[in-house]
Amino acid sequence: MSMSNETSEGQVQVQDMPIIAEDDRVMATVKELGEQTAQVELEGGFTGIIRREETVKANEQWPFDVGDQFTVWVDQKMPQDQFVVSKIKADKLSLWDEIADAAEHGDPIEGEIIAAVRGGLSVDIGLRAFLPSSQLELRPVDDLGEYIGKRMPFVITKFNPQRGNAVVSRRPLLEQERQDRMQETLSRLAEGDVLVGQVVSMMSYGAFVDVGGVDGLLHIEQMSWARLKHPSEVVAIGDELEVMVLEIDRDTQKIALGTKQLTEDPWDKAVESYPESTKTTGTVVGIAKYGAFVEIAPGVEGLIHVSEMSWTERVNHPKTVVQQGQKVEVVVLGIDNDKRRLSLSLRQVQPNPWTEWSKKYSKGTIVEGKVRSVTDFGVFVGVEEGLDGLVHNSEMSWDRIKDPSAAFAVGDDIKAVVIDLRVEEQRLGLSIKQLTEDPWVTLTKTMPVGTKVKGKVARLVDFGAFIEIAEGIDGLCHASEIREERVEKPSDVLKVGEEVEVVIIEMDANKHKVGLSIKALNDDFEDDETIIVEQKPFTNSFGSVLSKSLGTSVDDEKADS
Repeated sequence: MSMSNETSEGQVQVQDMPIIAEDDRVMATVKELGEQTAQVELEGGFTGIIRREETVKANEQWPFDVGDQFTVWVDQKMPQDQFVVSKIKADKLSLWDEIADAAEHGDPIEGEIIAAVRGGLSVDIGLRAFLPSSQLELRPVDDLGEYIGKRMPFVITKFNPQRGNAVVSRRPLLEQERQDRMQETLSRLAEGDVLVGQVVSMMSYGAFVDVGGVDGLLHIEQMSWARLKHPSEVVAIGDELEVMVLEIDRDTQKIALGTKQLTEDPWDKAVESYPESTKTTGTVVGIAKYGAFVEIAPGVEGLIHVSEMSWTERVNHPKTVVQQGQKVEVVVLGIDNDKRRLSLSLRQVQPNPWTEWSKKYSKGTIVEGKVRSVTDFGVFVGVEEGLDGLVHNSEMSWDRIKDPSAAFAVGDDIKAVVIDLRVEEQRLGLSIKQLTEDPWVTLTKTMPVGTKVKGKVARLVDFGAFIEIAEGIDGLCHASEIREERVEKPSDVLKVGEEVEVVIIEMDANKHKVGLSIKALNDDFEDDETIIVEQKPFTNSFGSVLSKSLGTSVDDEKADS
């Protein structure tokens, strides 16, 4: 019999035999199967005991036979060099070693999905592991229950041997599989290929279609020749579609697809079907600040520019005239098939009223109306419904008016004469001042050059004096024309309000300018009689309203002089 010694740590060493310690894993051979225990021979000839309750339940057969070999865990040392050993613990530790090695190297491991739990699924990989729902497939899964009972490979992403738990995922395996399929698909695809794919997801801008392991983008603009608001109008997830490959970017592994290219382009017949001046109907499918888009046939849209919406109204925004989805009658103005542009008109469905107005309001026609709006450059007068004429600042008075709002208000009655009507530009020009004779023309007759007149100094400036020779009419007496001697400062010689006698030495009725001289009084003229002009205000068809404005404009005219 062999001699044996027991160490202080519970180890047993047999002469020339290996040492066996508690918590070791050693090989065992089944020697005898009893009712409650199974006897095994351990490495080195030691005897090991496997308790029945540690392995199987009552009335169940032992899971191994005499002669079978397997690894056991040394659980406890007993008297007479015997050990209590465990096959289950050894199997579990072996499994954990396998799991730890798989986790470290990223190797796949088989498992069975056994239950749905909060946030994912429970998977049996030898121990109970957690599979987050986001790691089950590459795309979201609606019903996790469909996967219960299925066996499949997983990658271990987290493993804690102390707690005996793990987290697994299928995504790395699926992504690698997709990458392999993608490379294979991209190697054989070419632009222009037509193939069948399945819609796997949708966004507002298009749908992604699986074409042999590669998700291609079917943009909403490539789905139909007609305008679409959302891809769901023509496709749904799960649909099988025939698509054309439009573009391939092998660097980014992106594919652009189209379905409308497999049908006839309606623009191919647009020129033939809708020649210029054609009257047709359509539906408003889009509105922008510059106009409205109208679909006159599936896939054929035209633009009604704001300028083509009304003959008489200034349209600030198309939504004041048309609404989305509205049926409208339009006239085709022109079509550019190459640029796929169609110009439409809403107003030309009706006769152009400006043509009739050009006959009714010829040049010289006197009209009456009310002021509809006042602007910096003039006033608009309503001549009749839909027809407004402009009285420009320059046509209000023979003396310039810079601020129309000082002379006119909305609602004022106006009498004017037509001076211009342009049908193409839709403009009607009116004049108030031309209802009366130009007072400057009269002035040239009553006060020709050489006339002596009396006036009052209205304003003094560095270069001379403005002298009022008639109501609202000032002439300039330059400093050089005040005296024979040089005058440095006109204010040293003349005073505002002072009455002086002058001679008209220059008259320009077109520019409304009069040149005066005091020193020329000493020159000889055919008629030495001094004219004292009765100063009366110039008036016209709107009388006192304009007189108020003229007083303001005189100073402006002086400044120009």
